[in-house]
Amino acid sequence: MRKTLTISGHRRPDYFAQVLHALAACEGVGEYAVTAVLDPCEHTGEQAEVARGHGLTVHIAPEPLGCGAMIRHCLALGFEASDYHIHLEDDTVPSPDALRWFEWAGRHVSPMTLTVSGYNQHGGEAEPNMAYWRKWFTPWGWATWRDTWEKYLLPGWDTSFWDGGV
Repeated sequence: MRKTLTISGHRRPDYFAQVLHALAACEGVGEYAVTAVLDPCEHTGEQAEVARGHGLTVHIAPEPLGCGAMIRHCLALGFEASDYHIHLEDDTVPSPDALRWFEWAGRHVSPMTLTVSGYNQHGGEAEPNMAYWRKWFTPWGWATWRDTWEKYLLPGWDTSFWDGGV
C-alpha cells in the first residue's frame, strides 16, 4: 500500500512554503505520495507553484471548503490510495523525523487509538522525547487509519467546529 500525506493550504503562502521546505527535509519523504490540497483563494496560484516546485501533486478544491470540510476532503483523497494517512495543515512545520514518528507510532498503538498526533502539549509530568497515549485529539499534524476514519471519526465530523461556526 502506498504511503500518503496531504497538506491543506489556504491564505498563508509564506507559512505554506515553510511547511513544504521542512517536509522536503523529512527523513523518508521520497517514500510518500504527497498532495497539496488548496482551498481556492487569492494565493492559490502562488501556493500551487511552490508545491509543484517541491515535486508535489496539487489538487485545488472545486470551491472554497473552509477548514473542516477541507480536512475531510484531504482524508478522502488520502484513503483513495492508502489505509493509513498523514495530514498536515499549512501551519504545521514538521521536524526532520516527523514521518518516521508517524510510521513508528502507527505500528505501536493500542487498538483503542483513533489518531496519532505529531504534537503533544506535555506538562511537568511528561518528557518531551517520549510517546504518550492521551484522551485528546491534537490536529497539528496527525494520522489515522481508513477503518477508524470511516467508523469513528467521519460520522461525527462537524465541519462547523473547525470553521468557528461558519
